[in-house]
Amino acid sequence: MQPMYNPFIQFETMMTERLIRLNIIYLVTQSYSRADQTAQAGAKINILLTGYENLETARSHRVALKDKYAAIIQLNQPAHRSKLQSMLQKESPYRLWFALIKDKWVTEKQINYQFRDPLKRYINAKTNWRVGSDEQLRPQLVCIFGELYIHLKRGTKKLEIRLNDIENY
Repeated sequence: MQPMYNPFIQFETMMTERLIRLNIIYLVTQSYSRADQTAQAGAKINILLTGYENLETARSHRVALKDKYAAIIQLNQPAHRSKLQSMLQKESPYRLWFALIKDKWVTEKQINYQFRDPLKRYINAKTNWRVGSDEQLRPQLVCIFGELYIHLKRGTKKLEIRLNDIENY
């Protein structure tokens, strides 16, 4: 089985101040299975952080999760910032990821290349779209509450597919 596609960046200490300057002070945490999984002893627990300006939106995300690592970190609270900093330490059992795609164009190109055939098989099996062999699909990767989806448009029709459903299709 091939590793899961991971478009997100690792969270770094210096990002905290930048997020505060951007008024993104609420971080929702959740377990993250797309990060590289290693069988070696001492492997880290991967956690995904998703940033929000609004507490209500962060709460909506948090409530939607069924995850023992689900929480809201408020960067404007010293105790929360301290906890985040401890999670970033080398000896911490965690490896933190941030729900941010560094280069959207490169990511979409990778998605189109890596998942072209599974996408076409999925479309042929699950829709009435007929995709020609020479037709170029233009998938867009979207993150909703920490879950990755592929959005496709074809004329007036739209399709939203969980990336998990495509990866081994």
